[in-house]
Order: sequence, then C-alpha cells, then structure tokens
Amino acid sequence: MSFLVMGSLNYDYIYSLDHIVEPGETIASVKLDKACGGKGFNQAAALAKAGAKVYLAGLVGSDGGELLETAQEFGVDCRLVQERDNRTGHAIIQVDKNGQNSIVLYGGTNRMWTTEYIDSVLDSFEKGDVLILQNEINGIEDILEKAYALTAPSGRIVYITCSVLEEENGSIVRHFLERHPDMSTIDMPALWREKTAQPWPCGKKPWLELNPLVTGTDGFFVAVIEKH
Repeated sequence: MSFLVMGSLNYDYIYSLDHIVEPGETIASVKLDKACGGKGFNQAAALAKAGAKVYLAGLVGSDGGELLETAQEFGVDCRLVQERDNRTGHAIIQVDKNGQNSIVLYGGTNRMWTTEYIDSVLDSFEKGDVLILQNEINGIEDILEKAYALTAPSGRIVYITCSVLEEENGSIVRHFLERHPDMSTIDMPALWREKTAQPWPCGKKPWLELNPLVTGTDGFFVAVIEKH
C-alpha cells in the first residue's frame, strides 16, 4: 500500500511581530524565518517520517528546488512533482508576541493543476492505495471524480479540510453525493459517541465540522463517504 499526497507546496515567510499589523499601519518585524511548507508538503513529510511509503504530487516554479530537496530528505518520493512557468506558492505569516497569527497565501503554481496532470498522477496508482487531499490546490472536484472511479464497493473516501468555508466543505460533499447515489456518508455521530463517549458536537450534520468561533479550535472538516 502506498500513500499519494496530491497537494500544495509553499515557502512560508514567518514574521515575528509585537502585534498583527493594523489597516494602514507599517511596523518592523523582530525577525524573519523561512520554512518549507504547504499542506501537501507537510502531510507527505509527516507520513514519510512515520515510516510510510509516500509519493507527493504537486506543482512548483523554477524556484521550488529547496522544497523538493527538503521533502526528499524526509524520505518523500517527489518524482510526480512537476515544474510550471510561475512562482512557487508562498505564505506570509505574521506571528505576534502571544502566538496569534495572520496569514496571506499566494497560490502560485498550486493553482495551475489541470485534468491532464491529475490523470497522469492517478493513473500510476491502484485500488488499495491511499489518496490524501487538502484545499490549497485547484481541481479538487476533478480529483474526487477520478478517485470515485478507483473506489471499490465498501471502499471509502475521506475528505478533510482545515477550512470553515461551506463552499470548500459541505457543498463539495453534497454535490459529489448528488452525482453518485451509490455513495453515502457513514454514521459519524454514532462513531463519535462510540469512540469518545461524548455528545456529537455538530448537531444534525453527518460530518465533523469545527468552527473556531464555536469550539475555540482551528477550523476543521471531515466527511467519510462510503461506496455501496
């Protein structure tokens, strides 16, 4: 079994500040750190460090060499990563003295996925392999459709994001289920109560959805979809 991460690769520019910049304000940072990141890069690196056989598919610009070298040092297979004529994605991250942050994301090559590239990546994998996605690339619905074709009866697609936006979460899952009546969400409320002995925190929703304003956590969404 192989893990395939189809996702983003970013350079993170982390500015340490006394406070997050206000509208119209200019302030100096205490220091600047640069790190390799992006949700796709991070997931692939974590899997590789845990001992998994993991392939990373993504798009970088001519400036993306450091990302690939770092991923390979972690043990990630980057043969599927391709170069495009644009800058590699990056994030500008402000972190204040209390640890609060504010992030501006530039998609760059992460927003240049095509159907042809998606097909070329997924055609190298088969049933039994594990596909992992995030929401920092375009083409998510195309990837889900291709994943559906590779899903055997009783097989599952797990859709996870760190977003609170309905158009990136519930709407995508609902539209997917409308197109595929042989798929349905599993009974996550029952599974939650069985595993945690706690009340289901999401009302009548069949998926886990955490909103920072309600739960005090990061935004998080999980739907588990099973083929009949």
